[in-house]
Amino acid sequence: MKIGLAALSKEKIEKIMEELKNLGVEALPINASEIILYAGKGIGAFYRGVNFFDLDGIVIFPEIRQFEFFYKLLRICEDFIPVSIPSDKFLFFYNRALLQRFLSMNGIPVRKIYIFSEVTAANIVLKKLKLPVILQFTDGKRILVRNEETFRDIISNTETNTVITAEKPVNPSHIIKAIVVGEEVIAYEKSDNEIKSIQASKEIIDLSLKIKNLFSSYFLKITFVPYKKSYFVNEVSFDLEIESFEKITGKNIAKMLAENIIKEIKEGKKHIVKQSIGKSFEGIVRWLSEIGIIRS
Repeated sequence: MKIGLAALSKEKIEKIMEELKNLGVEALPINASEIILYAGKGIGAFYRGVNFFDLDGIVIFPEIRQFEFFYKLLRICEDFIPVSIPSDKFLFFYNRALLQRFLSMNGIPVRKIYIFSEVTAANIVLKKLKLPVILQFTDGKRILVRNEETFRDIISNTETNTVITAEKPVNPSHIIKAIVVGEEVIAYEKSDNEIKSIQASKEIIDLSLKIKNLFSSYFLKITFVPYKKSYFVNEVSFDLEIESFEKITGKNIAKMLAENIIKEIKEGKKHIVKQSIGKSFEGIVRWLSEIGIIRS
């Protein structure tokens, strides 16, 4: 088995590569900035002479500045080899507003946010949210704004039609960070005074697995914030913080990820074969119908 791991930094995937090799898998580190995508008479994706369609699967570790590129990569590859998240689900991560809406529509508790791109709308948001607010831009930059003058300076100096997300800052007693891999949820709790490994509650486990399944992703990191007697989801991302999780929880996260990647790719290959057979059958039926042997 040969699996490609695409990231902008090799450091993000080194531990997983090592565990994949220990499991007898050839792991190909792919520098995302050197990938060549092709579309014309056919489609393709290549890295230093390697055709992605010759791999058994591709796993991505994206960063926001390259989200559009990773989306195109997934879109090109997903009909031919297993990918770690479908392109239509990955697209939600490109826009926080879409992500929040998708989660909310599927019964996941999320925090209230406002999205705007014009000064007039910014004034309305300012009245509704009150200061302080956190402004987030499409490049991932977040700014905590405490006074109205700073707020207006930022908006006036922002390029026209830039989409900005605004939300109230929260100061919870603690947060819970969880990695969901397959059916496993590994979590730790962080407060002002300590960071400790915890056994995830049934609520955290159920929400984590539901979110992972909603996105059909091999893995995700989710941040939970306490709200009243429950939690809301503050962040969903691919930045797994493997070293931090391993140090805090004592779990071999990289090995868990490697084992699950192999399992998911094997299942994904079966699905693609079935899908291809289905498409081939549809093509034959269409061809026979066109020459008059079958009338639909």
